[in-house]
Amino acid sequence: MSFSFACVSLLGLIAALSSTTGNAQEISGTSSKTLSAPAAEVPVKTWEDGFVFRTGVGACFQQALSGRNGSGLIYERFVFNPGIRLDLEPGYDLFPWLRLGGEASFLYNSLDSVQYNNLILHGAGGFYQVPLMGTVRGTWPTEGPIRGHAVGGFGGVCDILTVGNEIARQVGRSSYYSYTWNYVCELGAGVSFEIMPDMDLELDYKLLCTPIPNIAESGGGESSFNHALEVGLNWRF
Repeated sequence: MSFSFACVSLLGLIAALSSTTGNAQEISGTSSKTLSAPAAEVPVKTWEDGFVFRTGVGACFQQALSGRNGSGLIYERFVFNPGIRLDLEPGYDLFPWLRLGGEASFLYNSLDSVQYNNLILHGAGGFYQVPLMGTVRGTWPTEGPIRGHAVGGFGGVCDILTVGNEIARQVGRSSYYSYTWNYVCELGAGVSFEIMPDMDLELDYKLLCTPIPNIAESGGGESSFNHALEVGLNWRF
């Protein structure tokens, strides 16, 4: 009798312990589910079309201008010192890789010397260029903050060449001044660095070419080339 009572008591104790363990597992599972939270999704920045405005400033290097005057009997060659270039360029991003815009620039190079046939003269003077162009810019659509780009442009340029009176008198002129409009084209390439969500820092090389310049009443001369290295800022609106 006592043996039977002991077996029944042992079975009751085992059943009680099993029930307690199940409840503990259920509570633990509920607590785990309550504490766990879904991971927050990181917002992805999407590209948007819109207006942009670029400014640039840098050094420019004008190759020598050469040609003959109106009679074709006198050979003239103008050599210039390194100068400065300023750019203002509004535009519109149609796609992540394509931008259309308009560029207004100012370039200045001081005069170093003038060759008048076999006579080489030094004095004051300068060469001013004000190109107005429509531009097309292609950008390599990478995901990172650094992007490469290339640009092309075509339009007109106002060319102003001035030579000091001391040189003009030596070549038999009362003044030496040229003001002309010419066709102009441009090619360039560079790289941009995103420094703020809507602003880029840019490094650019630009080649400005006047295929058939009319300088100093020469009626035409060798093509004019101006090389520029610029630092710029690009704002996106």
